[in-house]
Amino acid sequence: TSQKGSKTKCIKQCVALLILVKFTFIRSHDSPYFSVMQNNLSETKDHLCSIGNPPKWKEQLSYKKNTLIKEFYKIWQKHPERGQNKWGGGFFLYFGLYIVIESLKPSTIIESGANKGIGTWFLRQAAGNDTKLVVVSPERPSVYVDTIKSEYLVAENFTDFGNIQWNHIIQQPASTLVFFDDHQAHLKRMEQANLHGIKHLVFDDGVPPGYGDNLSCKKMCSEDIWDFLEAPSFVYQDNFNTVQRNITPEEFKKYNHRFRELTKIYCDIPPIWNGPPRISTVETFLSISDKAVFDQTDIKQMGLSEDTMRGKSMDKEALNYQFPNYVELK
Repeated sequence: TSQKGSKTKCIKQCVALLILVKFTFIRSHDSPYFSVMQNNLSETKDHLCSIGNPPKWKEQLSYKKNTLIKEFYKIWQKHPERGQNKWGGGFFLYFGLYIVIESLKPSTIIESGANKGIGTWFLRQAAGNDTKLVVVSPERPSVYVDTIKSEYLVAENFTDFGNIQWNHIIQQPASTLVFFDDHQAHLKRMEQANLHGIKHLVFDDGVPPGYGDNLSCKKMCSEDIWDFLEAPSFVYQDNFNTVQRNITPEEFKKYNHRFRELTKIYCDIPPIWNGPPRISTVETFLSISDKAVFDQTDIKQMGLSEDTMRGKSMDKEALNYQFPNYVELK
């Protein structure tokens, strides 16, 4: 009798477990990306390329991320563009810049490509008043112009970053940070910065093969990602895609070799929270993207809700992620 009772109890427990598993499976599909994003936060990044040791800012992010995002959130709530920053950065990009600047504490920040000036405002908030800002952009920003400690090479005074004699403008190139949001080929900008002894670079628009309008670091770092994304051929892109041509595998290897020759550290600035990707499928995104810093639930528990995302849901903010990356030159 005791054995029969034990078997009956076991059967009941198994049935209950199956019902729980089925319910969990159904719930996980309420959102198209929920199950993948929730259960793969420690997944192997088979096609994520990086170079060198993790930078200091990334180490700091691992143990003080809650403090950093709360500090940044206070800044975010005050930014001058109360609507959506069309064609400009969002929460993910500006938080990434904030953590890099907070760690590096650069003496000068150069911004190549300023759009309305919203990025300039965030650079100033992150750096404080003692850091010099140099803004290089074809048009004068329409929303924010810095007046604290800055120099503007814009409008009629505009000169492309690569044609500026930086030794006349910056005194400490090794402690200078350049933020490139100008849709130029990343290797070209790396060569130009290297000529002037500038070491620290952040690039926006670091998207993978098949996306974007420039040859990004992510495209140059490894041949593997081109195969993984089934790109039909290697492509050189520059200047908002006005320069575009197919290149041979041999040419790609030369770009890859030079990229690695110049680079001490290269890594993505990770997405801040998980959400629907703007490229391909969730599974593909997880294979080529760094791990999200937070889960959306974590953000909401800290009181950083969708209501204050400047008119965007958390999912829409995630869709704006453009694979920004950090490079330290040798």
